[in-house]
Amino acid sequence: MKRKALEHLFSMGFVTIVFIFVYYLIPKSTETRDNNLLVKKYYNLGIVDFSDSYQKNLFNDVLNIYYPKDLQKNRMLVFDIDEYRLSQFVNQDAKTGVEEKGLTAKRIRSILGMYFVFLFVYITVMIIIHYLAQSLAIIRFVKIKQGRTSYLKESISYFKEYKNIENTKTEKTEYLKKVIISVIKGAFKIAAYFIIFSPAYVVAYSIKTSVNTDSVLFMILLAVFTNGLLVNYAYKFFSLLTSESKSGYVETAIVKGLSNNYYDSIFKYVKIFHFNKKFQNHVFHHIYINAKYQNILNIKALSSFLITGLIIIEMALNIQGYMCYELLQNVLYKQYDVVIFIVLLIFFTVKMMELFVDFWYYRYSKKYENKN
Repeated sequence: MKRKALEHLFSMGFVTIVFIFVYYLIPKSTETRDNNLLVKKYYNLGIVDFSDSYQKNLFNDVLNIYYPKDLQKNRMLVFDIDEYRLSQFVNQDAKTGVEEKGLTAKRIRSILGMYFVFLFVYITVMIIIHYLAQSLAIIRFVKIKQGRTSYLKESISYFKEYKNIENTKTEKTEYLKKVIISVIKGAFKIAAYFIIFSPAYVVAYSIKTSVNTDSVLFMILLAVFTNGLLVNYAYKFFSLLTSESKSGYVETAIVKGLSNNYYDSIFKYVKIFHFNKKFQNHVFHHIYINAKYQNILNIKALSSFLITGLIIIEMALNIQGYMCYELLQNVLYKQYDVVIFIVLLIFFTVKMMELFVDFWYYRYSKKYENKN
């Protein structure tokens, strides 16, 4: 474990040194002060009304005609003038000039605040997906052991029985109810799959007009129930359960008297969705424990996919005031020192999660493999 920890720490230190080296290689902007002077100069001329979008765009076009090689700088200048104009109404202290650009102490504090929100969402989603995926995988495994079929086959079977019944009207009504319930469950399952496998931004934009998509709660729900993460992780755990159920110790446990009845009360939804799952005196308890032990390392893959998903959600929805939106903005305006700092924070998050997973797996290994 010490070796793995050192490997993670070494990679974090190495990447940090590389990023610092790249940061110092980036040519520092010597034009910030001059740009601030230009901003105040053009704004104070009074020739252009920068609150008028037509005049503002016309001013940008004139700059492009006179300085055709500096199209990006021209656009940035217009943006800074507009920002300065707004600051006159919002912040009385901004009259001294436009906010300094780059990785200042104020910007670092602001980004760290965004990062802690990002970290809260990331950890919360990880816990929810890990918990729900195991619960859903157990439900599927138990249903297969019970001989349950799909809702479509179930509804067809009930309908055939309904047609063949020639007894009382009450019996026919009961079977008709079963058919309707199976059809409704099947339709609900199909709709759920559509949502779960859909990209987060598709779901978000479809309900954007009726729901506030800028909240932390909405981000958590999107990250959990979209992009296919939940189903993918649940399938991995289900595969481990299936694999473990075919192991030799399962048959040995059954011979020794452990229950193999999957219609037992311990498999009620309440018990399955319990946070601390226990299936005592049943062979499934050993299947679950061994699958859970092997599933720990799958968290690394989930971690990487989840980071990507959260970045896409924030960027695609243009959720202002969040870290990944800040990253996108600074890439656009070529503030690469800020970009490097944010990317480094994301990299640290992934590596710290991998370190935590390796430590967790090591502790489990000591427990189940009787290591000192």
